[in-house]
Amino acid sequence: MMLSLLVPVLDEADILEANLRRLHAFMRKQRFRWEIIVCDNGSTDGTGDVAKRLARTLKAVRYARDNRRGIAHGLRAGARIARGDAMMFYPIDMSFGTGIIARSADALSRWDVALGSKGHRESEVDRSATRNFLSRSYNALADLLFGLGISDTQGTLAFRRDCARFLKFAGDDNVLFQLKFLWDAKRAGKRITELPVAVSDRRLDSRINVLGSAALVPRMLAMRFG
Repeated sequence: MMLSLLVPVLDEADILEANLRRLHAFMRKQRFRWEIIVCDNGSTDGTGDVAKRLARTLKAVRYARDNRRGIAHGLRAGARIARGDAMMFYPIDMSFGTGIIARSADALSRWDVALGSKGHRESEVDRSATRNFLSRSYNALADLLFGLGISDTQGTLAFRRDCARFLKFAGDDNVLFQLKFLWDAKRAGKRITELPVAVSDRRLDSRINVLGSAALVPRMLAMRFG
């Protein structure tokens, strides 16, 4: 199996090189075939220049870009050029421990979709109380509305290549695109599993906030009943 690791970026020039080199060093130790695709969705801070330079110097690193803002646009651009039998979303801040990559690749021999889940009973999660509360509230509402039976829809996401067709949620919503992916996959009869992860995310500049999270509610209702 070959795994295409899709790494979404938006204005991450300050951390991209160091973290991508760390990720690349980890991937070189894996026994399965792999590639890393940096998926840019409209960066304006030089992220693209850094990514293209690294793609020229690091083996199996590639760069894809969509000028439209929104993580789904960048990930679809990466998926279009991916060569792998499977794909996985992995954050450039590396807040999820790299061990989930190998676990996900192994799980895809038995499952269609594998989620690195903060809600798994064996997961180790180090995040602020506010982030944990907002995440749990969102996932509880998602389960109520969509009936997925998934404890965490916002973790890492790995899937077999034939599931890439579910990356169709249009727009620039950084949260709901993954929920839409899972909902479509579930309705298509795809087998989904949750895996334990180690998460450490105490960023002071968190892009998650109470008002922004509350604004998700009407969008979720529109997606479910619209």
